Amino acid sequence: MYAEHRDRALRLAEAPAELAVHFAQAEHLRIEQVYPPTSTRRLSQSLESTEVVSLFMGSGEGVVPQHLSVQFGYFSKLQGLMIVVIPLLLLAAGPALGPVIGRSAVALLGRLRSRLHLGVPGAKILPRERGVLLGRQVLERIVPGRTTREEVLRMCGTEVEEEERTGAPDRSVLVYRGWRAEPETRQRMRWVATVEAWAVLAQEARIEIEHGLVKDVQVRIRRSRGPNPEPQEST
Repeated sequence: MYAEHRDRALRLAEAPAELAVHFAQAEHLRIEQVYPPTSTRRLSQSLESTEVVSLFMGSGEGVVPQHLSVQFGYFSKLQGLMIVVIPLLLLAAGPALGPVIGRSAVALLGRLRSRLHLGVPGAKILPRERGVLLGRQVLERIVPGRTTREEVLRMCGTEVEEEERTGAPDRSVLVYRGWRAEPETRQRMRWVATVEAWAVLAQEARIEIEHGLVKDVQVRIRRSRGPNPEPQEST
């Protein structure tokens, strides 16, 4: 090939030769990569605000092609300012953004847990419970005028709220709150099931005590169905 086109070949002189690329507006220039690595970068001594990328071309390479490749880009003054300002803002806002990001991550994980289930095919997803739910048998054993406050605490537990009224030291109300959420699932793949909805039962039992004996028992039950296992706050 060289023999056929040698009349078109550019022969390098014995003196050193240099391939150079000039980039104007060097203050807005960003050079990502230069190939080959032996290339040099410098500011031009004769041209204002100009950067020069050059490659020394040796005559000993013969007819082997010699390349100079530069990956570069220009940015505006606003872009250059944002490169400096944005990291400073993130650094300054880090202590404030940390708790927000943490709460958002916790909320997202909780939502995924309530809608997605991974496990053995056919395995039942356990219901979720919180607080104290009093069964019918326990409530039937609480008899107004006969059951004492100590017996109520022994049968229902000590996880209870107690309300007292000003001016009536012998009267109080024991409040037991609890809820249970049963999932309604649908098998999507062999190991993946989704929760289509949650059937939620929320109970509030108010046991009025007067002079150490039960005076009245009121039980409020709310049933709901929705995407979240926690019961909605009543208004």
